[in-house]
Amino acid sequence: MARILLFVLFLFFNLSKGSIEDIDWSTLNADTLNAVAPPEFSSVNSTILSSIPSVAFAGLLPVQVLFIEDFAFNGLGPTQLTNITNLGTIKAFGPGQIGNIRQSTLRAFSSSQIGALSPNGCEGITADFFRGITADSYSGFVGTCLSPINSTSFSGISARGLSRIQPQALNYTGLNQLNSLSDGSLVGFTGDQLGNLTLKYQIGFVSLYSVQRWNPSLDSVQSFVQKVGNSVPELLDFSELNAKTSWIELAVMRNSSILSLNSTFISSVNASSLVGFRPDFVPKLTVEGISKITKSQANYLLPIVFGRFSVPQLQAFTPSAFGNLYPLDYFLLSFSSLGQLSDDQIGSIPADTFKNCTFSTMVQQSGKSNVLKGESQVSFGNCMSSLSGGSKLSHSQIAGIVIGSIAALLLAAVLVWFFLIRKRKGYDRINEPLRRSEEF
Repeated sequence: MARILLFVLFLFFNLSKGSIEDIDWSTLNADTLNAVAPPEFSSVNSTILSSIPSVAFAGLLPVQVLFIEDFAFNGLGPTQLTNITNLGTIKAFGPGQIGNIRQSTLRAFSSSQIGALSPNGCEGITADFFRGITADSYSGFVGTCLSPINSTSFSGISARGLSRIQPQALNYTGLNQLNSLSDGSLVGFTGDQLGNLTLKYQIGFVSLYSVQRWNPSLDSVQSFVQKVGNSVPELLDFSELNAKTSWIELAVMRNSSILSLNSTFISSVNASSLVGFRPDFVPKLTVEGISKITKSQANYLLPIVFGRFSVPQLQAFTPSAFGNLYPLDYFLLSFSSLGQLSDDQIGSIPADTFKNCTFSTMVQQSGKSNVLKGESQVSFGNCMSSLSGGSKLSHSQIAGIVIGSIAALLLAAVLVWFFLIRKRKGYDRINEPLRRSEEF
């Protein structure tokens, strides 16, 4: 049908023009390009296409694009693409034409142009196409474009690009496409994307990636975890948990499926999977279980979870595990809870934490500052010194300040005197005629 349409258009424009005329493509502007009969474009190759002035592409019509051979698009340059402001023209791009666009030109695609691509054109999107466009342009993808793309092409999606795809658009993708994402790109998933895909595919999605493949961002995990039980359903029982359980599978465990989480749970769960531990699980975590948390596991307890621990639970951490918590966890401790921790636990807190003077102040208020040693003691001391007004000034520094102050006062006095003299002279000049008239 498409070929018949092209043939009819070819006859129509040939009969109306009489014959195809030679065109100097390099001299065209938007208006003259717009006026070229579509069949003329069938003779355009990559060399001719690259010779057309960039400004002329503002006049390129959708029907003209239909006549351009696929291979000719290898000559399309970035500024030429940028100047195609008619989104209907972008919509006319075919899969073969899209597949022939050079890597250097792909970066010129705007998000609005990406959004204008037709489902048919999107079939030509390859992994190299995804790698070539900018991360910002990913926001233009719509579901009807993503859906027909070959699964293997998804391997070219970057983490930054993935994070910019609208959640509703990503919902059009299939599990095979999602499974083709590279391990490095999975960190780009947003909480909303994860929530939507879990709602759509449920177990199919949460079980799609192995523990080893996942490397989610903190913000995405916390956003997703807070959705579970609200907009995202609980899907698994704790009886199904094992060393291969991923963080997202742990996050969708049914709270009601277990009475307590003890050392058996801690020894069964993979360290990195603990990022999926939900805040509402914390009350079920026994003191005995917490005492078995390893150094590596402790690093994956996120702030939204750690903030729910009671004092007895905090006291159950071994110093080794307590010293390797997620860095932001320490700032959730109050001076009251700090005061009830063991000296070894306080001493295990990383030295960099004490560079935060608010935290150091709480440690001081807790009465535990005396247990600090080494770099921790130095960082703590620097904070206390800065809060109390800093170190004492040397005699030379004091002398310098005094001399500088006197000099500033003398300069101010000279300026005031100069100002008053000038003002007085001005006053005399103004009043001189008046005095003379009175004398007269």
